[in-house]
Amino acid sequence: MSARYRMAEGFGILGIVPGSPADEAGLKAGDEIVALNEVPIAKLGLPPVAIEPSYARIEAFVAILTNALTVGPVVVKARNLSDIRKVNLAGRTACAAPVAVVPGDRPEAWSDAHYAAVTQGLARLARDDELAFAVAHEMAHVLLQHAGEPHGPLTTIGIGGRRSRERERAADRLGTILMVRAGYDAKGAEAFLQRMAASNPLGISMTHPSVRARIESIKATAQEMKSEQTVRD
Repeated sequence: MSARYRMAEGFGILGIVPGSPADEAGLKAGDEIVALNEVPIAKLGLPPVAIEPSYARIEAFVAILTNALTVGPVVVKARNLSDIRKVNLAGRTACAAPVAVVPGDRPEAWSDAHYAAVTQGLARLARDDELAFAVAHEMAHVLLQHAGEPHGPLTTIGIGGRRSRERERAADRLGTILMVRAGYDAKGAEAFLQRMAASNPLGISMTHPSVRARIESIKATAQEMKSEQTVRD
């Protein structure tokens, strides 16, 4: 692989998003990142290249780059077939966590301290405004650091369920605010919950409030945002 793509221990860039900080800095697809702030990749303390497939090495690199960008611009040394150059890469405020689409036919979404995830089944089933709420709800869990809070092992049978339902209500509220501020209609949240309820005819959950209660809460949050906007106007 190293010989074919003329790469050493750096990280190859597969593509650049137009208008992104990397694009503005002059990085291009095919470049190999070989150093950050004059520190060679080999000296960053990254996990070794594994025989078995693993994202551990690239995730460690992304974490180092992300932390460096929170301080200020990073000097990235990149090389390609013709030259080696240094560019100043600036950070840009973004989402609290990456969004991952994972294999699976069941329409599901979840999050942990690092990722918000939806299944392929959900991505295929939901309309844009519905999917926006699903992602915003999971992103809200990340922002509210719910993954770091204790979850009782008996929550699924109702013991400790109150705390879980409170977390879900908080994520619904913040998720609604996030999706509306991103330009989506809060009615997409209502439609999403109704769609999910249809896939669970029993409608019983020890860890979530009832669908009716969630929809009423979302409507109240959306109305509150409209009232605040009217006052500002």
